[in-house]
Amino acid sequence: MTEVDGRAVLGPPKTHQRRSVPVPVSLREALARACEGKRTDDFVFPSATGRVLRVNKFRAAGFDEAVKTLNLGDFTPKDLRDAAASFAIASGASVKAVQSMLGHRTATMTLDRYAALWPDELDEVAERIDAARIAEEQKSARTFRGPTVVPLRATDA
Repeated sequence: MTEVDGRAVLGPPKTHQRRSVPVPVSLREALARACEGKRTDDFVFPSATGRVLRVNKFRAAGFDEAVKTLNLGDFTPKDLRDAAASFAIASGASVKAVQSMLGHRTATMTLDRYAALWPDELDEVAERIDAARIAEEQKSARTFRGPTVVPLRATDA
């Protein structure tokens, strides 16, 4: 659902591409309970009247009060998307996974918005290169038998 000129418009996302959103195991039971007794085309989180939950109603129904109670400043429902992206990145998600989760058309779009959230891994990359080089040297040392040496006697010359 998107709001266009104050109207709720149901349909595919603006990119017209499906999105897959990972649901942590810790939330699956609560989500399953929220879906109990609902048809596949019902809203999981409807308004009090069972219709689509509009952003303004969602904010008035408790979101803004929760933000104020938690002293989060100007945190908005849109910021929940950025929070989800930051949690995914902090958990080790790849650029492609975050791109898919957010429905970005390209990984470049994801990186343009969230690149600063990925850790600077240069030291770790250097350590992994060293570890791979050492492992390869050890493997080569185990398999290298060297030339066969046959001692020569003075009479063989």
